[in-house]
Amino acid sequence: MARDGGSISLAGGARLTGSSVAVPGDFSSAAFFIVAGCLAATRGLIIRGVGVNETRTGLLDMLALMGAEIRVEPHDQPAGTDRGHPRARERAAGHTRAEHLVPLSIDEFPVFFIAAPLHVARHS
Repeated sequence: MARDGGSISLAGGARLTGSSVAVPGDFSSAAFFIVAGCLAATRGLIIRGVGVNETRTGLLDMLALMGAEIRVEPHDQPAGTDRGHPRARERAAGHTRAEHLVPLSIDEFPVFFIAAPLHVARHS
């Protein structure tokens, strides 16, 4: 590496090789299927290999507070990744008041806003 004022240059010549990388599935995308499982999967629905970092999965807790059966089955994962298999199943209604979960599920609110009234209407 060489620096010249505001420029940096690197010597090339290294050989690049491909490798296999396991990338967890996006939780926000999986959220729609998780909600569908909570609303209609009497035998359960599992979504494999989803990123389940605890700072992103508040939706799971909110759905559980509403009465859905939610579990995250562990996944054999490389060190440093949070990946699992969310499993959702319809159950009896509950209710939710979970302001502390808002920052952990903000991206999933559109699908949560679909789930909440449908779930309440079905179990009222």
